[in-house]
Amino acid sequence: MNTQDIYSNIFLMQQQYLNDSEQKKITDSHIALAGVGGIGGYVLESLIRNGFSNFRMSDCDAYEFSNYRQLYMTLNTIGVSKVEAAISRIQSINPCCSIAKFPEGIRPSNARQFCGGADVILQETDSISALLVLKYWASQLRLPYLHGSRKHWLQSRSLTVAFEDYRDSANTFEYDCEGISSRYGISEKLLQEFFICIETETDNLELEKQMQLENAAFRRKTLQKFVDEQDIDAIVNFTGGKGIEHIKSVIDKYPGKFDKMRIAPEQAMLMGALVTGAVKDIVLGKEVKTPLVTL
Repeated sequence: MNTQDIYSNIFLMQQQYLNDSEQKKITDSHIALAGVGGIGGYVLESLIRNGFSNFRMSDCDAYEFSNYRQLYMTLNTIGVSKVEAAISRIQSINPCCSIAKFPEGIRPSNARQFCGGADVILQETDSISALLVLKYWASQLRLPYLHGSRKHWLQSRSLTVAFEDYRDSANTFEYDCEGISSRYGISEKLLQEFFICIETETDNLELEKQMQLENAAFRRKTLQKFVDEQDIDAIVNFTGGKGIEHIKSVIDKYPGKFDKMRIAPEQAMLMGALVTGAVKDIVLGKEVKTPLVTL
């Protein structure tokens, strides 16, 4: 099948929505996607089937058995790089795609290259350092930044798209160490050191690791505090309606990662669809819709 056949079929069932000019905007656009596991995998799949063809992809992880909610995890991809699994999937759908891969993940040293020339930046990793680096460069390069997320990290079943439009000169990413520390539980000292790394485009993997550890400990400590204080409203929000005895049992069974064990496959799928819709709006020059969906 040649290129013309592929794209005529990709867009065939969208003829009432897209004209030739809009189809060309989609195929010509460049998408920078950080994280192709959970939400990112569904975003990528949907973008490909919408006709998007030019990607920069980053993910430093390989598939594990615990990744069953992730689209490209199969028994055959256990231990396989997520980027390589995603590329194999893309090529099986549309071999005409252009892909630049960043299997080392997003770092201060490669973020300018990852973001430069992109039309949209998508952040779907669980790395706080990658989040901060991408927001910085989205602001510097005046690019739209999207992230499939919950309305608030406590509200497990309220899903939306976080959209920051740095194309607007009035919007800038402020490296507010105090505010970031309060939100993510990372010490201001580490954040100050990391901001120097971002500005100088210098990697410090030990620093990034420590930031991630502090953020994970902060999330666990916050939830444990709700349990200790029997804050039923917060626990209900966090667990999607389950009670305190349920979350206690999860904490006891998985003390090292209980804070992350709350995203179902359908939630990842839905957030992927919401992000895809926002990307299409941006590329087609429409008003970006960021709906709130509650399951």
